[in-house]
Amino acid sequence: MSSGSINRAPICRTTSQFANTYGPVAGVASGAKGTFAYWNQPASLGWSNYVLSATLNAADDGIGLLFRYQNRSDYYKVELDRQQGFRKLLKVVSGAEILLASEAAGYPMGPDLALRVQADGSQIGVWLDAAPLFGGVVADDDLLRLAKASRAIVVTTDSLLLERRLVRDSHIQTLWLPPALAIGEQLVLVLQHFDLVLREPRCMHCGGELRSVAKEAVRERIPPRTRRWLDDHFEYARCDRLYWHGTHWQRIKEHPGQLRFSTGQVG
Repeated sequence: MSSGSINRAPICRTTSQFANTYGPVAGVASGAKGTFAYWNQPASLGWSNYVLSATLNAADDGIGLLFRYQNRSDYYKVELDRQQGFRKLLKVVSGAEILLASEAAGYPMGPDLALRVQADGSQIGVWLDAAPLFGGVVADDDLLRLAKASRAIVVTTDSLLLERRLVRDSHIQTLWLPPALAIGEQLVLVLQHFDLVLREPRCMHCGGELRSVAKEAVRERIPPRTRRWLDDHFEYARCDRLYWHGTHWQRIKEHPGQLRFSTGQVG
């Protein structure tokens, strides 16, 4: 299957799965999807500092625990994979995995496994059969240290990040965005908060300005089908990457127009 399925389960003594559920493909070492169960009481979404323990058993595939679950796209997880031979501690933000710690090992076959997670602020400890994993407690504060050193502003949907001492003591500026909002709505909030003005688009690779180029001058670089129906082509000044107005261009043009309307900009 292409994405993980969710079993919403109350507190129970045993949960069993009798068939493989994986994605996007079998044998991936990152971005793996599967089945997971969580407690869907609204109050539990506000929990951040607690101890979670479970007894696990599996034939040979990936197993683990999710914690600090907010929604399908925001949570932490411990992942143990016997076939791929790794253990990982991951933070998932807006669907993207951030690796906090890893080690080359899986889990022993046969016996039940006692997996325990203790989350306390930025400190996360994981134990397997009472033995600490990842060399001991892991600190989830690398991003904050980098932000402090570079005097950067952290824009995040992670409400737990706001509980860190560096943020609470105002050493780092942050802007929290509600994760329930669409990306476009979050972008409007960023523009409004920092009083930003929309400008002409630049290359996301090099930051260069867009310039028009003659079709004949770049003919060999244009895909044959595109060459037949499009005459206007553009390069970016720094990296010379070639662009053209494909079928998606109208949607791109409409989106900034909506942002201008939402933020009160004219023109």
